[in-house]
Formats: sequence, structure tokens, C-alpha cells
Amino acid sequence: CVCMPNALTDEIKEKICFQPTEVIAINRVPTSYHFPMLLQRQKVAEFLANELKLDNIQVSEEQKRSGEQAIQGWKRLIASHDSSSQTVTIALVSKYQQNLHIFVNQSLEHACVYCGYQLAVKWIDGSDLEPEAETAFPTRYRDAWDSIANANGIIVPDGFVYQDVEGAIAAVRYAREHGVPFLGIGLGFQAAVLELHATCVKLQEIDSNSQQSVFVIDKNTACVQSISFCDEHEGLKSREAYRSRQITERYLTQYKIASPKFLQTIVENGMFVVAGDDSKTRVDI
Repeated sequence: CVCMPNALTDEIKEKICFQPTEVIAINRVPTSYHFPMLLQRQKVAEFLANELKLDNIQVSEEQKRSGEQAIQGWKRLIASHDSSSQTVTIALVSKYQQNLHIFVNQSLEHACVYCGYQLAVKWIDGSDLEPEAETAFPTRYRDAWDSIANANGIIVPDGFVYQDVEGAIAAVRYAREHGVPFLGIGLGFQAAVLELHATCVKLQEIDSNSQQSVFVIDKNTACVQSISFCDEHEGLKSREAYRSRQITERYLTQYKIASPKFLQTIVENGMFVVAGDDSKTRVDI
């Protein structure tokens, strides 16, 4: 198996191996959905069947038809995606490189193939969105905000470093003020709570005699807890995905909202809380 940027010719395969048919080239493709067709064109299934001596396995005509229908359906899916002229642009605000958030990129890819859109992901370093970057790195600052302004949606994933959280909060604020769809995962979700709290609520309005934080450390980190969806919110996509009102998840985050009073104030200022635990401080969706 050889990973190459482009397809291999038979001549190159002969230089790599004495048996060119045994060389499987995995070159760049538009989406992961193109890989099965890439392998089929190289007759990988036939090669494996021969090597594993699967010729003696009896395959019924019905199974053959079913397999052929699956292949044709897959080809139609790929053809539909490739012919799409509509592109959705997502700004992904993260300190880390693309390969550390591959799960986010693949989820977006899956959604775009399903909905018939081409995907364009703009990776943005959160520190480039902070006010200090305008003076220190003006070009990066301008490019980062141009990417935010031209995006159809903004995602702040988990794994953000805390010294750059101001950039994440700035991205959240832009999304809220301009009506841009936003998804916060882990620390990205915490950034959304912090932004709404700092901009619309003000900590002093909750308790002028207290210096409490919005989040506190949760000692039950990495434990398994029950999550319930709120009954007052109907037609939730997240609830449809889980197909249940109550689910069990393992928590890896270290923080939770400091008190139910904070949460209630945030909800009153426009944030919808649709799923969480019974303490009314751990919010999941």
C-alpha cells in the first residue's frame, strides 16, 4: 500500500514492486466517501479474494444483486456530491493543527455529502482573533477576521488552550451578534457561556456582594452520569439523534456552571439549555 498525492501509473507500480497488481495506491481524494471507489478501480476486492482463496465461497445471485445495488447507490451518492455547485464554508477556531480535530472535519464532510454541499473549512488560530494580534500580527489578524466574516458557520472545538480563550469568545460574540450558526464543543461550549455572561448578564447583576466564578471545578471528572433532555423543547435534532429522552455519557470536562442561579440568568438572556443533569449546573446541550 502506497500513499501518494496522485494516482500511480502502471510504470511507477512496476518500479515499486515486481508484482504491480499487489501495489495499492491510496492517493488524495475529495472526501473519504471516494475511497471505496478508488479501491474498486484497482480491483482490491478481487486481489484479496484470490490471496485469501475465497473463490470456493458460494455467493447466491440475490447476494450478488444486493452487492451490485450497494455499489451503484454509492456511485450515485458520489456523483451527486461531485456535481454539486453549492459550497458551505465553516470557520473552525482552534489553536491546534487540523489532524487533531479530524473528527470534526469528518463530521462536517459527512453532513455535506448527505445534504449535497461541497465543504470548505477555514482553520483559524484563536490567538489571531484577539485584540493584541491587530498590532502584533496585523496580516494574520485581518485574514482571521475575514475568514470569520465570510463563513456560513463557526465551530470552536474542544482541546483549546486557555491562554487563547479570548479569541474563542470573540468568535462566539461575532456569531451571536451577526446571527451566524455556531457550534461549541467542550471548551467551545464554555466559551459561549462566558461570552453571553460577560456581554449580556454581568456577574455583578447576579450578586453584587459575591466574586464567584461562572464555572467551578467538577470533582466528578471522567465519571459516567445520566443526562436528560428538557421536555419544553420539542423537535430537537440532538434528541432525535439519541432517540431517547435520557441517556448516559462519560464526562471528560473539568468544569461546570457554578450554580443553578447563574444558569437561570443565562437562560433568561437567550441561551437555550436543552439537556443536562439533575444538578442544573452541568449543561450538555
